[in-house]
Amino acid sequence: MKGPSINRDYTNVPSGKVFQSDDLTPPVWFYVTNADGSFALTRGQFLPWICARSQYIVTAQLIPEKGYDSIDILRGITRLHDEYGLPEELYFENGNWGAQLIGGSKEKVPWKDFAYGLSSVGVRVRHAQARNPRAKIVENLLGQLQNRMDRLKGYAGRRSDQCPEETHRAYNLVNRGKAHPGEFFYSQAEWMQKLNTICDAFNNEPQNGKMLAGLSPHEAFVKFRESPPVRLPQELRYLLARSRVEKTAQASGIRVNRFNYKGEAASRLVGQRVLAWFNPEDPETICVTDLNHKNPITLSRESAVPAFDATSEEIELAKRENHAQTKYQRTLFATLTKNFPEEFTRARRHLKLDSLSTAKLGVEMEAQRRDEVSTQAAETRLKKKADRHARNMGLGSAPRNTDGEQTEALVALDRAGIKAINPYAEEE
Repeated sequence: MKGPSINRDYTNVPSGKVFQSDDLTPPVWFYVTNADGSFALTRGQFLPWICARSQYIVTAQLIPEKGYDSIDILRGITRLHDEYGLPEELYFENGNWGAQLIGGSKEKVPWKDFAYGLSSVGVRVRHAQARNPRAKIVENLLGQLQNRMDRLKGYAGRRSDQCPEETHRAYNLVNRGKAHPGEFFYSQAEWMQKLNTICDAFNNEPQNGKMLAGLSPHEAFVKFRESPPVRLPQELRYLLARSRVEKTAQASGIRVNRFNYKGEAASRLVGQRVLAWFNPEDPETICVTDLNHKNPITLSRESAVPAFDATSEEIELAKRENHAQTKYQRTLFATLTKNFPEEFTRARRHLKLDSLSTAKLGVEMEAQRRDEVSTQAAETRLKKKADRHARNMGLGSAPRNTDGEQTEALVALDRAGIKAINPYAEEE
């Protein structure tokens, strides 16, 4: 790194053409509130999405976990599309971003197949050569953002041996339950707001390097743009939101990443190779097609059953819902200030598709997904209603497969003032 390097000329590179992102473990502790009301301290992962030419930060995501996976990366790309649009090229590193796979350790799927929608609309994905950080503009930007985090509330230093004594003391107090984390640390929402402020300040501050020559990233983003983004129409947005992985259907279901999907329609697929289309924005269902993208069926994610103390169906349902919400609703995205001329905002590149069948498949898959979600929601509401009236009668909860007729019977009994009697209770 101290030797000679390639002199890169950015004179004729337009803004908006190439976007980059990478992860930063911020040097600041913040806290998240768990489903059971307890607190956890974390530094999380911060992923800004930037224009490689101008260094302008379009959006960013804050993941409260120690690590992240290909699903998080795809969700970031989806957010980039919704905030700005899709560029001509995404340029990533060769580590997690080059080899992150959705199929698990046994069935590995490269990015070009996993991120199916990107190649379908003409977005090129490239990766930096190994041990070549100078090619990643985002690396320098991450360092500048870290400089703006020095001495903030909960600052932990860039190395473990640099953590200030007051932060170390506060960390121990919170972990021992001796203090509320809000006394010493930002909440996740507060830290996201602070990161928004840091990114907005960076976007609007002039940079005197050879890339921007006194312009701010915001000014350079507007001035040098020759390649407006692609914005997918609603009927084709599924291309971006869905990844795909080739799997073998098992007797236990179809497993994608950490989720397992079951269904009556899947029983006839056991032993067959299929394409599982996974939507990271909605992990509750997947659509499965044959290898020719035909015969789509929708499967639901299997329910999570509490390992201990599952005293009623209501507790089981609540824990399943909490589990489904834990990771995919906890990631927060930046809402950065945008002040572009109208002609800059409205400009779009022409959308290119492989074939019309691409759109037709998306429409059919989305229709099935909506039907499945609607059915699940109706069943959940019915079960909650039955549980509520059964509880009023002293039954604890309704049977698992309570139908509409049985639910209305419980409602009638409850409104009539009927109470359950324990036949084994001792008579007074």
